[in-house]
Amino acid sequence: MPIGYRLGTRLACAIVVALCLAGFGGARAADDAASFYKGATVTVLSPFGADGGYGRLVTLVAQHLGRHLPGEPKSVPQFMAGAGGITMANYLYNVAPHDGSVVGLLYDNIPTVQLLYADKGVKYKSEEFVALGSVGKYDPGVIGVRPDSPALTIADAKKKTVIIGAGGKGTNQFIVPNLLNKLVGTKFKIVTGYKALGEIMLAIERNEVQGTLGSYSFFQETRPEWIRDGKLKWLVQLADERDPALKDVPLLQETTDNKQYQDVFIFMTRARNMVKALVAPPRIPAARADALRKAIVDMVRDKAFIADAKRQRLEVAPGSWQKLEKLIRDTVKTDPEVVKLTKKMTSG
Repeated sequence: MPIGYRLGTRLACAIVVALCLAGFGGARAADDAASFYKGATVTVLSPFGADGGYGRLVTLVAQHLGRHLPGEPKSVPQFMAGAGGITMANYLYNVAPHDGSVVGLLYDNIPTVQLLYADKGVKYKSEEFVALGSVGKYDPGVIGVRPDSPALTIADAKKKTVIIGAGGKGTNQFIVPNLLNKLVGTKFKIVTGYKALGEIMLAIERNEVQGTLGSYSFFQETRPEWIRDGKLKWLVQLADERDPALKDVPLLQETTDNKQYQDVFIFMTRARNMVKALVAPPRIPAARADALRKAIVDMVRDKAFIADAKRQRLEVAPGSWQKLEKLIRDTVKTDPEVVKLTKKMTSG
């Protein structure tokens, strides 16, 4: 028998064996994930209270995630409000079990906050979280105010004080109006301490504050009659480009002609691209990460999940973990000079 033939046969056999072992390994990994999750409880963390947009979405995810995982574990929500999402991120990174039994819905600006507040309570590295996927639709952030607010445009807000409600100082509800005060000359008075956007909306109704920053979809979902009846006026939007529904509302970066300040505002809008990111603690077993990623995609496409989301007026859509992972890593690699200026302007 020719030597070349024997070598070719041996090589082909080796390839077949390797493929079989790989298939066996994949099946064994899937079995390991099913064995781990069977009879277990998966906790889904929210960075804010139950009545806000994040809390409502976490509750929805917890109602459906378990049945899409191998072994069909129970899944429950847990609300961990504090420090504008930093409390939950710190817990997920440092305290939560690194075994796939806990996942979290990150507040959108957690990667940017990491760069801005590294010396003020941040004890996580967002690029080390295991990206699982995103579950929200992209939509702009907006500063909305009551129609009887002293200012209904950014130009007016440079002349008159507008009271804005916010969570902690690590939230965009505080950071963005504060930046506008320092870079553009607005006169926003920012009241912090609210646990969720839902609380701020009640404060707006009671005229305790005159406006706040939130996602446009949140206002649509929770107060559609306000939008219909013109009970909210939009001062500015956070987005890469003007949303068709907000074509007359200026972008954050359009409020100044200063190129450095525009770069700061563009950096701040990156958080909008997170679109409700689900992540796990660092270094969870690969098979469980794969199982969670697949479960999230299957869940967001599931008719029952979509129907429940529609009933609760929550807009959902699957986003890949690869895109999320790249976005987080790109954000933490932002030009240090832009970060330095942003940090200087957001301090105090």
